[in-house]
Amino acid sequence: MHSADLGSLDIGSPIYFRRIQVGQVVSYELDKDGTGVTFKVFVAAPYDKYVRANTRFWNVSGVDLTMDTSGLKLDTQSLISILIGGIAFQTLDEGGKSPPASANTAFTLFATRDEAMKNRGTISQSFVMIFKETVRGLSQGAPVDFREVIVGEVSGIHVAHDARTKEVNMLVEMHIYS
Repeated sequence: MHSADLGSLDIGSPIYFRRIQVGQVVSYELDKDGTGVTFKVFVAAPYDKYVRANTRFWNVSGVDLTMDTSGLKLDTQSLISILIGGIAFQTLDEGGKSPPASANTAFTLFATRDEAMKNRGTISQSFVMIFKETVRGLSQGAPVDFREVIVGEVSGIHVAHDARTKEVNMLVEMHIYS
């Protein structure tokens, strides 16, 4: 598993699946070029079958507190992860269509669950929506959700003048994941 930095993880830091501890960090080392940290982790049987080719891992160390246009959100895994750090994982396609990951498969360790669950590289559609009112609080990279599931992200916000109607509109570009 690869990350930009060590964060508050250490040898023995827990790995969680659905908030149940299923493994731990076995070792870590600074990459030879100094650009990040590589972790070796172990997920115990029978939980290892939930690690698939499209599984995403994220750091759950401490408390993740975010405030945006949808409100205040507090997320933690457990009291232990707040104190000593930890990693959680989830598979993008929980229906089991992707193949199980083989031993020593390389994964990226994302900083947050939101970052991990973005389907980078699988954009299937791009849309532009026209807003006649303010888009205050909306920013590039903001998630697009449908029924509380993130299905894409805002890729750009532009101002457009309609010469015919003499109106100024906000154009919001978004990428929707497949």
